[in-house]
Amino acid sequence: MQDLQLSQDGEEDPGEHLMTILNNLKWKNGRFRCFFAFRDVRCQHTAFLTVVVLHRTVKNKEQLKLELQQPMTHFNGNNTAVRRRACQAKLAEGEMLKNVFRELVILSATAYEGDGLTGAIVPAAAIDPAHVALSFRNPVNIDDIKGTRKLLEMTSPDGHALILDTSRKVVGLCRLAEIKRDKVVVMFTKPLCWELKISSGRGPEEFTTFYTVSASGGVSLPKERLGQADVNAAIQHTFGNRAHSHAIWTVIGHALRQKHGTMVVISNAAEAEANRLSSQSTKLKQPRLLDEGLVLAVTSIDGAVLLDRKGKCHAIGVILDGPVSRNGDSSRGARFNSGWRYYDQAKRNKQQVLIVIVSEDGYVTMIPQKP
Repeated sequence: MQDLQLSQDGEEDPGEHLMTILNNLKWKNGRFRCFFAFRDVRCQHTAFLTVVVLHRTVKNKEQLKLELQQPMTHFNGNNTAVRRRACQAKLAEGEMLKNVFRELVILSATAYEGDGLTGAIVPAAAIDPAHVALSFRNPVNIDDIKGTRKLLEMTSPDGHALILDTSRKVVGLCRLAEIKRDKVVVMFTKPLCWELKISSGRGPEEFTTFYTVSASGGVSLPKERLGQADVNAAIQHTFGNRAHSHAIWTVIGHALRQKHGTMVVISNAAEAEANRLSSQSTKLKQPRLLDEGLVLAVTSIDGAVLLDRKGKCHAIGVILDGPVSRNGDSSRGARFNSGWRYYDQAKRNKQQVLIVIVSEDGYVTMIPQKP
């Protein structure tokens, strides 16, 4: 996750600020990550009107400049849906965020009876008045950190949220499941940070993180997510039409939820590899498809899950081998480096292999890189 410290000096002209960002973009193989924020208030911490994350291949910065001037829904790429929903949510709906950024940071660092904060706050515009669970006769101003922190004990990231109106007052309580689609929600998921999320309108589990703010004021952008379209493209590129992409995605999609990290290997030589590596894996008597429960179970142990092109599992807990790879990275973990060692060896043996690595920090790597 990329951490970005934003300047806190005087106001900037949005156009000049954007051009400054464009002129300082770091390019790698024609791809870029662009982050920019327009500020309209002077305060101790940065406040946001607009935040945009782009993942796209363009020819040059001039083309990028022209693309940025188009409607948000014009863009293609892995984060299109997030950007579109962020645009519809208007992010600043803004009065809530740009006026209470400092208070949100302080609340994230404030304990209550020794406990760290987990909870949620939503702007009044995000909830239909008919769905307000509790209305307070005497609203609490969010400046009252102690009072607001106490009320936040009634909330949780999957239960209820406080309602904040445009006058900076906490006016009631609502269920997160009742939040309208494409509305912003502030969630305190762990002490010392808060996240800006965008609702899908389908319940508390259906929120997309747009950025995370630490108690120090640092802003972290979410990692690029691996989607089904990415996996299908990689499967097609590696195996052509001989693979069952839906069955393979079923395993990978559930494996992405493994909090402790895991690795999924798809090989056109899965049966032979399961036999070769039987001394350092648990080989199945009969290859089989895995459902959600089994995926979460077999990915909870060390080692890779070995699939064939039909998505059937041949072995679990596979310890991959192979000589040192020039694609290795000493700054990455054992999964990443063993994945590359195994891939390089498989290529030398004329095997077709696709590897998906989920690190403990949530970072997802596909080997080979996305086509």
